Order: sequence, then structure tokens, then C-alpha cells
Amino acid sequence: LPAYQLELIPEQVEEAEAGGVVEEEHGFATDDLVATPDLDADTSGDLNVTTRSITDGDLSGLVDFGADGKGANGFSLAVLPVADSTYNTSDGTNIFWESDGTTLTAFTYGAASTPGDAYDAVDDALAFVLEIDAANDEYDFTLHQALESHLTGDDVENNIDLNLSSLLRAMDADGDEITLGDDALVITVIDDIPE
Repeated sequence: LPAYQLELIPEQVEEAEAGGVVEEEHGFATDDLVATPDLDADTSGDLNVTTRSITDGDLSGLVDFGADGKGANGFSLAVLPVADSTYNTSDGTNIFWESDGTTLTAFTYGAASTPGDAYDAVDDALAFVLEIDAANDEYDFTLHQALESHLTGDDVENNIDLNLSSLLRAMDADGDEITLGDDALVITVIDDIPE
């Protein structure tokens, strides 16, 4: 009889999610996380979530790597050339992004840049950055600009969910790779309103 070898691939754990919350006020306005009283003036609902413009988290619970175990670089990002992210800044400017496999750089073009060019730290402005630490199965997300959360202005701190799941990859020890889907990695950005 012929011998058959069973190929095992990593599998996304159902219902497993990673993600965090950042608030536009922190890093863009005058709020001080340790001030008494807090300058945030949030009073109810998501308004009372006082976070910061940086969040981090653990990815290890998202994937069952099976018998092969996690690869040396178990988690990574898709490698992407510059592309329109479909997100905008609060003033309606398109956000573009690119990824080298460990860092997703989202940015807006400066006056001296041409759409399609790679991010230029001198001319362009960061919108947000997602970094994957493969050695520790962790991510870091930093918000650099306020994002468009809705098309009409109001006095409500709305949320925008940055669903970055489709950019996340997992690889086992023998090189089998999967793309994570659904809501595996969602960063919620709380809108800022005038006080």
C-alpha cells in the first residue's frame, strides 16, 4: 500500500480576537492622562474610555499552529507596495499604506510627494503604524493623526474600527501559512470632539 503523509496547516482559532482601543485626543489635543481633574471631560458611553494613542496586544491566542508548531516568524504582515488604505484623515485626506512584512506604515502624502511613492519621513505625515513582534507574538499600534469617523460633524465621539485582520499572516514551523480573517485584529479609534 502507498504511504500517505498528512499535511497539517495552521488554523485560526474561532472567535479569537486581538485588538485595542486608542483615542484621538491623546497625542493630538491637550489631554493629560495624569491631570486632576482629567482634561478629557468624557462623561458617558465610550466618552469615558480614556486611553492613549498607543495600544499593544498579544496575538498568540489567534492561531493553533498544530503539530508542526509555530514558525520562527510565526506572525507577520502581508508585504504590500504602496496602496490606498480606503481610510481618510479627519480632514478627508486619503491615507495610503505600505508594509515590509513586520511594519505597516499608514501615511498621507506631503506637497512634494507623488501618490504611489513610498513613505518619505521628511515630506509625508504618518497616520498610524502597526508593528508585529514575531519573536513575542505581539503587536504595537500607534495613532499619529485623527481619522475620519463619519461624514457629517456632530457632538458625538464616534468610533472607527480599523480592521487589519486581512493583513495578518501566521506561519508554522514547516512553512505553511494562513491569512487571518474576520475580526482577528481590529483597532478601535475613538473620535475626538471639541470641548
